[in-house]
Parts: sequence; structure tokens; C-alpha cells
Amino acid sequence: MKKEESRFVPDTLFEGMTSISSLISAIENGNNDRKILEIRYDIQKKDSKRREIDFLTRKSAVIGYELKAVNADEIDDITIGSSHGGIIALCSDRCIPELSPENIKKDGFYVMIEGIEDPYNFGYSLRSLYA
Repeated sequence: MKKEESRFVPDTLFEGMTSISSLISAIENGNNDRKILEIRYDIQKKDSKRREIDFLTRKSAVIGYELKAVNADEIDDITIGSSHGGIIALCSDRCIPELSPENIKKDGFYVMIEGIEDPYNFGYSLRSLYA
């Protein structure tokens, strides 16, 4: 079990296919300027994750990142839990555009959520705002 203070990973590390697929979709749609630098997968899961690895291989040719097979220990050393399924992405930072009067939409709804580090608290905040 990792100690509490070491349980936070940088926001440039994405764990699992759901997160990585969302990131790829956002990049392809132009909604995110983040760059995927490298995707690593557990070499021992090469057969069981064949469909995901094939998808990532196809996307690497389009987006331009390195797909690397590594040992599970290498993935576990930089991740928090085990829900990543043996696949992670190392990315660049994301540029967040500054809110200015020119990009404020009439009748728009804007919220600033600051200082939330726990993903569950972030999710609770979003559900509260939605309600």
C-alpha cells in the first residue's frame, strides 16, 4: 500500500483505456492540445489486450506517439492503483485558455473549481453542479 502523500500522480499520466481513449478522442476533435508522448503496456498482457493494443498502434500512426511494451513493475512504479489494466499514457501538459470577455458566451455558465485533488471530490462537484 502506498503512503497517502505519494498517492497523487501528475496530471500528465493517464491510467487505463477509458482515460486514454477519451484523450485520443479529444486530441482528434481538436478539444485538447495535450500531446501523447508515450503509451506503455504490460508485455504479459499482450494477448489479452490485443484489441486495445491494435487500436493504440493504429492511433500512434495518426497522432504520433511511441507505443512501448514494458514489464508490469515499470507501470506499477508510477501508478497509484491497479485499475489501469496494464496500459498507461505519458503526456505533455495541457494549455488551458484564459477566460476573456471575447470568449464568454452570452447566457453561458462558468464555474471555477480550485484545489480539488481527489477525483471523487471532483466528481461530486460536477454532479452537484449538474443538479
